[in-house]
Amino acid sequence: MSMTDVAIVGAGPYGLSMAATLAASGVDYRVFGTPMQFWADTMPPGMALKTSWITAGFIDPRKPYSLVDYCVEHGIPHEETVNPIDLETFVAYGREFQRRSVPNLNTAHIARIETKGDGFRLTTDDGAVVDARRVVVATGIIDHRVMPDELASLSSEYVTHSATCAPFERFAGKDVLVIGAGASSVDTAAALRLVGGRPIVIARSGEIRYQSPGAPRTWWDRIRAPDSKLGPGWRALAVTTMPRLFYMLPEKFRVEVVRRFLGPAASWPARKIVEGHVTFKLGADIKAARIADGKVHVDTAKRDGTRETLVVDHVIAATGYRVDMRHYALLDPAIRAKLALTDDSPALSPKFESSVPGLYFVGTSAANSFGPMFRFVMGSGYTVRTITAHILANLRNRKEVAAPAVLAGDLSSKQA
Repeated sequence: MSMTDVAIVGAGPYGLSMAATLAASGVDYRVFGTPMQFWADTMPPGMALKTSWITAGFIDPRKPYSLVDYCVEHGIPHEETVNPIDLETFVAYGREFQRRSVPNLNTAHIARIETKGDGFRLTTDDGAVVDARRVVVATGIIDHRVMPDELASLSSEYVTHSATCAPFERFAGKDVLVIGAGASSVDTAAALRLVGGRPIVIARSGEIRYQSPGAPRTWWDRIRAPDSKLGPGWRALAVTTMPRLFYMLPEKFRVEVVRRFLGPAASWPARKIVEGHVTFKLGADIKAARIADGKVHVDTAKRDGTRETLVVDHVIAATGYRVDMRHYALLDPAIRAKLALTDDSPALSPKFESSVPGLYFVGTSAANSFGPMFRFVMGSGYTVRTITAHILANLRNRKEVAAPAVLAGDLSSKQA
């Protein structure tokens, strides 16, 4: 058993940036998880990210090392309007960032978080125990995947979520139904086709939207729709530059903005792989599904009343994620019972602290409080600076540690 000031659960973009920023501030911390596991193990190979090269970097105040730095170092093309970020480059960059900035990562996975006195007790999946005064939950969205009710009771031998369907090679020569109209669905269909699978995409939407390749913008373009970290437009600029103002808006309005902002849209590289090669059944709902004769029989219906039964070898639900703390198994039921919620996400203070003192949530779990930017890597900078400044202030008040004055001041100055 050991004690630490801060335990960080998760080793993706937010968790690693949090660890590096705490280290720069002299705060005692421990961070747990396999670096970039969600990205490496659950995303379709060859996937193109929808963020930009400039905003996809991680945070280390001591020795900045951006994704662009990594690309320059390794001779990887990274022109914004020509080359989207590919999954493999992003994963390799994240792991290199971890080696450089967070070498003390503990690759054990946390299985349980409980309260203990005025702090927390964390238990790893191999039974080790760590006590912490504070916990930052940076586990991402893997535990919040959504499975349609019509498929929920079927065996995982025949039905999986897109986050758990890898490796794709097992679908070579198979008929696979992919459910969804967003990037995850199209990327999954593209990956299936590249390994010799026969994907069919079905979606309620009547169309598949694709992002357009970036193009140089004129000064007039920038006046009408200014650039932002989330693309052009005044709304995008507002939600990326004023998270504190977004936080002050009415809760129902915030939730609706996050829900609607940047709806489903597949990447343009995936479009080249699927269009003309993959069957799309759009404007259709799944009504029922069953297993018979070693196949999945899926009953569908279109809005015009047309019904069809699709018989396939496997179904992949690329139906996205929805943060729901009511059933989040990582947290002890006693913690879940105390969590105030905003549309089932944790309701957070301006410092990302939940209603359970000392328990912080970052990334997508914070989006309903601070805005849609926090569903993306680009939200990590504001997040880690805000939490670190809050922790430093608490430590100084309790005289637990003498915070480095220059760094503490620098962090505080960047909250706007």
